[in-house]
Amino acid sequence: MDNLQSTARRLFWPALVLGVSLAIFQFSDIDLAVQDRVYALGARGWPITKADSALRLIFYNGPKIVLAVFGAGLAIALLGSFWNRGLARIRRRLAFVLVVLALVPSLAALGKAVTHVYCPSQLERYGGAVPYVRLFDRYPDSFVAKKPGRCFPAGHASGGFALMALFFAFKRRRRRVAGLTLGLGLGWLMGGYQTLIGAHYLSHTVATMLLAWIVCVLLEPLILRSPRRQ
Repeated sequence: MDNLQSTARRLFWPALVLGVSLAIFQFSDIDLAVQDRVYALGARGWPITKADSALRLIFYNGPKIVLAVFGAGLAIALLGSFWNRGLARIRRRLAFVLVVLALVPSLAALGKAVTHVYCPSQLERYGGAVPYVRLFDRYPDSFVAKKPGRCFPAGHASGGFALMALFFAFKRRRRRVAGLTLGLGLGWLMGGYQTLIGAHYLSHTVATMLLAWIVCVLLEPLILRSPRRQ
């Protein structure tokens, strides 16, 4: 019961911030204001395109490869913890980070499949064919979707934000701060790139960041805590 109450208290703030953020984006034009300025940077085009292979390697494929290698390393270390005493002492922390790394992108992908939100580059406003509709609004009756939108929340940034799990996994304050900084920094770097190529609005990245934080808060008592925390 104590753990449940503690988790509920810790979950309150990220859940509240998520709700407030969604409301702000729903009832304001912040997304459009930001995206209009981004679009203007490219002289009515996106400042960066997918055709720029160097930037795509640095900000898209590169981080995905690094995260995949990191996840594989965690999985190997977790398996090794059943034979190595040193790794056994941090088994719960290894499992926690690995589960968060897998779960956050999975939930983001699920969200993209059910929210039916299009990317900025697909909108009429930016040269596409789809009308702008906010997350909780209906599309015009005259609009017939050739294929569903799959852009909310931000899927690419989810892997970076999942590294916020390191904040919960580490014990020492300096390492916790470093882990949080890494997760936020990489998440926003990846999300920022997607905004610059017209793949996501600001709200998409904000929602993914808060989703990752909520997942960490929910899983922390289930995986990290024990009669004696490792």
